[in-house]
Amino acid sequence: MIRERLTKKHWVILALIGVGIAIVAGRYFSAEPEPAAPERQLPTVHLQKLETLTSEAIVSFPAHIESAQAAPLVARMGGRVTAVRHQLGDRVRAAEVVVEIDGRGEANLTRVQVANLAQSVDLLNASERAAIDGAALAITLAEYNLRLAQATSPLTIAGAGVAREQADLAVRSAQLALEDARETGVDAAIRAADIALKNAGLAQDQATINRRLTSAQGSISVPQARLNVESARTAASSTAAQLASQQQLLTTQLRVAQEQVRLQQITSPLAGEVTRFTARLGDYVQPGTVVGEVNAFAGAAVRVVVPTGVHDRLQVGQAVLLKRGDMEFMGTITRIASAPATATGLWQVDIAITSTPETLHPTDLVVVWLPVGATAGDTYFLPLELLVIRQEGAVLFTVDDERRVHLHTAEVVAFHGPLAEIRTELTGDALVVVEGNRTLAEGDMVTITQ
Repeated sequence: MIRERLTKKHWVILALIGVGIAIVAGRYFSAEPEPAAPERQLPTVHLQKLETLTSEAIVSFPAHIESAQAAPLVARMGGRVTAVRHQLGDRVRAAEVVVEIDGRGEANLTRVQVANLAQSVDLLNASERAAIDGAALAITLAEYNLRLAQATSPLTIAGAGVAREQADLAVRSAQLALEDARETGVDAAIRAADIALKNAGLAQDQATINRRLTSAQGSISVPQARLNVESARTAASSTAAQLASQQQLLTTQLRVAQEQVRLQQITSPLAGEVTRFTARLGDYVQPGTVVGEVNAFAGAAVRVVVPTGVHDRLQVGQAVLLKRGDMEFMGTITRIASAPATATGLWQVDIAITSTPETLHPTDLVVVWLPVGATAGDTYFLPLELLVIRQEGAVLFTVDDERRVHLHTAEVVAFHGPLAEIRTELTGDALVVVEGNRTLAEGDMVTITQ
């Protein structure tokens, strides 16, 4: 029998084997299952529409405050500077004389001539009145003679005496006017005074005849009396014509002299402040030389030059922000150049400033902030952190509706501080990755955060 053949030793071995099997089975059935390998963590990104990113983009440019209007002080004739009536910083009115020049090197010579001519005009006017009065008196006396001859009604001795006194007074006034005219040396005035004296003499002759006839109670023939009336009237007409000719001649001479003085005076074209002088007393200047500058009181302006991408987003009348330190104020675009500068390819933009919280002065430095969010073709202004530099260049990442990443190349046109001007085929509704874009690759799946 097998049982009988097993020894005690064999039973021990079998017992040990059984115990080992029991231990292994217990461990197998009591052990917990091992955990499964975790899934890969998806990148987390934040998205924004491209049009939202660019709508508030602003670029800045430094500029200097300038006067809204500045006018040069230009010499209109050559000569030496004989007077500087204002200094730097002085305020002047429009048309006020700032600098004086004399073309012949003799200060005030032309002004003396103007003064003499002006005095001659006054003398001519006085002579003209005297000549007209004398001619009128001669006509009146001749008409008295005619009535005397026609009606044999002689003038009274008293009336004839008064007429002679008037004629004598006219002669004396004309003589004095002639003396004054000769002192001026102006031919037209001398000629007018001489005409006045001759007319006064004619009236005096008529008065002498009337007094003689009145005293003698004589008579004069009607034909002779009529001839005297016609002669007096003809003399009056001739006098008026001659005086008008002399008046025109003298007025022309005065205007020429006054224009000469005007050309010697450099006047301010506008009301403002003298901000620059380039000529000093005694300097010789050529016609057209700029001797200084005046800046207008009212308003101020700045001028900036911008690249084409910025130019395309600006328009006349647009309000823009300006800053000087902590002070902020607004300006208005008043002019955009019609073409870029040949040398630089940049466009000039003029901005008018109407008011500021604090006083500003020409040459003060300000910063102009220009909005460039308007879409122009396929060009956008984006923050630099949205671009990632890869082997293929600057790239952007977008995410589609399935949360899958797509890579897009971007052509960088220019850099403007924290912004980059780029060209890309993306449209305004594209969802661009603005955070978490550094490690992305084409085709990645992502988790989107708000």
